[in-house]
Amino acid sequence: MASIPWLLRVVVGSLLLIVTSVVFTFISPAADLQFRIHQPIDAPSFLTQIKFNLTNFNYEGECSKVFKSKKNNERDLLLLGGSFPEIKKWKESEPLVYGQLKMSQETIPNAKKIFVLIGDPPTSDFISNMNECGVEVVQANNVPQGNGVIIRFFAWLNYLKENKGKYDRVALSDIRDVFIFGDAFATFSKDEIYLSYECLINKRGNVECNDFRDTWNRGWISQFFGHDTAYQYAKNRTLIVNAGFTFGGYDKIVEYLTVLTESMNQKYFKYWGYDQALLSYLYTTRKLDFLNPKMAKCDQQFCFELRGGSRYDSKKKSLYVGNSECSPVIRHKLIVKGSAIRLT
Repeated sequence: MASIPWLLRVVVGSLLLIVTSVVFTFISPAADLQFRIHQPIDAPSFLTQIKFNLTNFNYEGECSKVFKSKKNNERDLLLLGGSFPEIKKWKESEPLVYGQLKMSQETIPNAKKIFVLIGDPPTSDFISNMNECGVEVVQANNVPQGNGVIIRFFAWLNYLKENKGKYDRVALSDIRDVFIFGDAFATFSKDEIYLSYECLINKRGNVECNDFRDTWNRGWISQFFGHDTAYQYAKNRTLIVNAGFTFGGYDKIVEYLTVLTESMNQKYFKYWGYDQALLSYLYTTRKLDFLNPKMAKCDQQFCFELRGGSRYDSKKKSLYVGNSECSPVIRHKLIVKGSAIRLT
């Protein structure tokens, strides 16, 4: 049995992280917040007006090899979803959401973009604004009650089953903090599926990944799968599998969602973090091996970049991966040390 001091550290650490997350989630865009709030919805993305010049991103020569599959097309799907129980939080996130979605209109213009809405829209103009950003809003039906972050997996599975035969490649994405700078769909085929670790590229150019010594994620494992499992994950430095962005072929994504939803315990549907804890547990216990998933860490294709991985050229308004001259394609969260780029 885990020691009492260790349990206290988990409880205290989890409480601190909950408080920290509330502050941290919305502090990053503050520098441009006023500009973006007053920006017309039909204007180009503030990200490409203020932060980035996509024409300066380098995807030439060696940097083009990441694009190994056919270009984005009408049989590709960027699938978003969720609910809006707290309108204030949505209003704080709204400018960043619209900014990154409008940027995706430039980078994956031919892919279908769907938001599966659970419950009511947060504002009267939400659907029209999403349409302006190239995203169709579809109402979720026949889903259980619970936290939208959890229930979206049921909604996604329903949508994909109802639209079988329409799509070859699918990307399941958080709505607020995924940034697509290049043709994301051209980086994978319909025969693959990618899950992601939470990694960074350090100053020496080496990849380092976050594990369950992380108090927040360890707390989730402890809450949903027991203290002993959490202790072992931390002791073994088991890597965290992030649930915010998953991409692959239609069939593999449907199989992934089927396993995930069938493994969910209804008593935990209301809890934030259950999806990620469950995904890490399923992966660690080899329940997803049949999918032969590829694990994205931190490279040109993808990075969960909360802690570093890119460098920013303020003159060119461009990003480069680590010490290379290649530009990133997909970033889930983006904090570039030594710059004003803090998008999360």
